[in-house]
Order: sequence, then C-alpha cells, then structure tokens
Amino acid sequence: MTTLFSSVIRLHALNGGALRHDAGQWANAAFYGILHQVDPPLAEALHQWNGRKPFTISSLNGLPRGDSREVVIPPGWECWLRVTTLGQEIFQPFIQRFIQGGARPQLQLGPIDFGVAEVLTVPGSHPWSGYVESEQLLAQADAAERIELLFASPTAFNVGPRYELVPLPRLVFGQLASKWNAFLPQAIDRESLEAVADEAVMISDFRLQTRTQNWKGRVQNGFTGECVYDLSALGEGQRRLFALLADFAFFAGVGGKTTQGMGQARRVVGSSPG
Repeated sequence: MTTLFSSVIRLHALNGGALRHDAGQWANAAFYGILHQVDPPLAEALHQWNGRKPFTISSLNGLPRGDSREVVIPPGWECWLRVTTLGQEIFQPFIQRFIQGGARPQLQLGPIDFGVAEVLTVPGSHPWSGYVESEQLLAQADAAERIELLFASPTAFNVGPRYELVPLPRLVFGQLASKWNAFLPQAIDRESLEAVADEAVMISDFRLQTRTQNWKGRVQNGFTGECVYDLSALGEGQRRLFALLADFAFFAGVGGKTTQGMGQARRVVGSSPG
C-alpha cells in the first residue's frame, strides 16, 4: 500500500524583492533544504536520483502581476507553493520540519525570505491538497467515456532531442503509466496502453496556450490549459485504467521537469481525488 500526498504551503514574504514568475528552481532548492535539515542522507539520495523522482514541486502561486520575466513582491505578500510525494518515505521527514518545535519555519526562494503560515494536506483544505491510498485510487476509478485534464503549469514532453508541446494521449497516459510503475504496485502494461491510446483515444476538445518556464537560466516552452479525451471507443476496463491515470496525475504531475514547477495537472471532475 502506497500513500500519495499533496501538501500546499501557505507563505508570506518577510522582505520584498524581485522574483521571476516561474521560480521553480528556487522552490526545488527550498524543498531540498527542508529535507536536509531533517534527513541529510535522504536529501542527498534524492538529489543524486537518476530518472523520474517520487515527488513534484510547483512554482510560487498567487504572485502579483508583473512583466513577462519577473515580479516585484512586497513585504507581507501571501502566496503558496505545492509539494506532492509518492509514499511516506519522503512525506514524513518533509512534514516533520513544519510540526517540530522551535522557531517558526522559513523558506528562502531566491532573494526573498518567506514565513510559513501553514501546511495544508487534509483533503478539502485547499483545491490542490489531499492524500489517498493507491488502492483507493484503483477502487474508485470510473468508466467515464470522457476525461478532461487541466494543465495548470507549463507542460512539455521530452521526445528524443526535442520537446513536444501537444498533450497527445500516448504521451500523457504513457508517461503517467511509467511513473505509476516506478513507484506503485499493480503494474500497468505501458506498451499496450500506449498502443490503445494511439489507436482509440481521441482529443475531442482543448483550450491550450503556450507558456514559457524559466529553468536554470534557460527558457523552456510548455503548454497550459484544458484538454478533453474521448474514451468512448474503449471497453469498460480500459476506460477505468485511463481514469485511474488521470486521477494519478494530481499527485504525479505530467511531462518533464515536474520537480522544478512544470507539469502541475489534475483531472477536472469538480474536486481533487482523495
């Protein structure tokens, strides 16, 4: 049994300054800093981890308006970021930093120090928070003929030497199956799923736009918005499998660089799973 967690960290700026809109690398560094304070070997192991990692990190949300590259944050400004973890092994030391005694925790993102107001993980406490057992996700997977996914932060797929900026069914659900197989039980046949996605899953509607993400001094193109997938040509069991992966996207993220702010995604069903 594996528990999936999504935690929203509510922050307020302790000092003012300028920050890039998509400061995903700063949030990534802050996350590792938290883990290093509590469990240095775990932080180092995750830092050296090759391949897909069992967590995602958003960029800062709720920032003031600014130009295309940076925004000025005044002291006291409230915003939030989100961390998801696939399993207790990372969640427990991560959350321990916020519940242990001592001084109120702070996070540094670039030139700005933020105070932590609260960490929300209980389902319903925030639209992007929650937790669920993997077995529960399996049990509640429905046989919908239509699945809509919201891509809330820039998303892109690494396809050989290039990045694909269209949420093709094979890429979205194949990548989710790969991440499921890496960290959760009840393995999914990825090759068969991708073949089905190519042959029988259609994009029936979309509202997408291109956005850029600053990443380690480089600009990464991605897309955001909503995409609807038509599963009506599939059998009931296949539809349940695609619905399972759509629900899993809330915790797993979609595409590349999900630990630096990209690929924050969720199924649009009125509320988050969990």
